[in-house]
Amino acid sequence: MNVASPGIGVAECDMLHACIADLHSASLEECSALPTGRFDRKFVVPVSALGRFVEGLHASRAGGQSWRVLEVEHHRIVQYQSAYFDTPCLQLYHDHLQGRRRRFKIRTRRYSTGAHVLEIKLKGSRGKTEKLRRARAYGARGMVLDRAELGWLQDNLQTQFACAAPPDLLASAQTFYRRICLVGPDGDRLTIDLDFAVAQGGDSTQGAADQRIALNPDLAIVESKSSRMSTDLDRHLRQIARRPDQLSKYAIALAMTRGVRCNPWLPALRRLSGTPAADLHGMHGHV
Repeated sequence: MNVASPGIGVAECDMLHACIADLHSASLEECSALPTGRFDRKFVVPVSALGRFVEGLHASRAGGQSWRVLEVEHHRIVQYQSAYFDTPCLQLYHDHLQGRRRRFKIRTRRYSTGAHVLEIKLKGSRGKTEKLRRARAYGARGMVLDRAELGWLQDNLQTQFACAAPPDLLASAQTFYRRICLVGPDGDRLTIDLDFAVAQGGDSTQGAADQRIALNPDLAIVESKSSRMSTDLDRHLRQIARRPDQLSKYAIALAMTRGVRCNPWLPALRRLSGTPAADLHGMHGHV
């Protein structure tokens, strides 16, 4: 359960490591039983601030309960590899860029625990996120959807949004990170994503380590997930991050690998990539 990264102080990593190790565990079954509908808020946070932050969560109690950490097969930090699917003209990305109130993302996600799923992430008219999930067949190719999966997409998008599944879906980008998932006493969740990296879509071989673009390892992407619009957790996060960030992992992956227009996410992208503002503005005219 190593959380160390190049550039991060050993003391800060040790503190985060110790805080995570000290929490009681939550099972995958418990987390899976929590409602999937939620309001999400993302924050770009220095990893050096997370040890004390998690320590503060551990000290806060409600009804005799405390925050817990998801543990899967004795692992409290799990590697995520996601492949996002879009049309050749990136229709789903542009729906997000234009802020369409009803939009969705399609992705496969592989975990270091061995699980492999296909997901639809739906954003409703009130800003609430719903997630639908389907287990993938053993040996399924990460960058290709089979006929049964395409049928599942069609059925669910028709039911949820009364629309057809986009034609000619292709793997357009990949993301990689290590995640810690904390579960609050009232069902709120907090995810901490470390060592965020991106890669192009295409063949699964493009997910190899030498194809990845690593972003700033001193920063984590922290996300609060709650059935409520505003929570005490968000107020605590603002003490170390000031305000939520406009941030889309998919958009950042496309900006870094394909130079797409990325205006809404420039502040977060600038911090995560360490790229000067002038260089990032050069991405605007693409796609």
